[in-house]
Amino acid sequence: MNQFDENAACKYIAARLAEAGRPVYNSDELLNIIDMIWDFYDTRGLLDPDSDGDDPERAELEQEIVAYAKTLLKRDKGAGVDFADLPLIVKAELDYEDTLLEGDEGIDELNDLI
Repeated sequence: MNQFDENAACKYIAARLAEAGRPVYNSDELLNIIDMIWDFYDTRGLLDPDSDGDDPERAELEQEIVAYAKTLLKRDKGAGVDFADLPLIVKAELDYEDTLLEGDEGIDELNDLI
């Protein structure tokens, strides 16, 4: 398993946004969303190594994270992320995490995007 790298995650997300024809946000905006995702994991106990392993399905997880991030972004008056882009940003971040678990194949895909 490879180490999570926030800068690589931002590049990965930016590449996915560009592929979809969406605006590419600056790294501060993307890091804010990444922080929200990891905060969500923490509040749900998903980072606890002793958790019962009852993790939500991927689609359900994406929806829950998008709703969580949207709630936090509504409070952040300085945020410039369009709510319509949240599902793509969240999916891209989770896909980035998946590349870290997939060994060399995931890293090749990651290197192609960044």
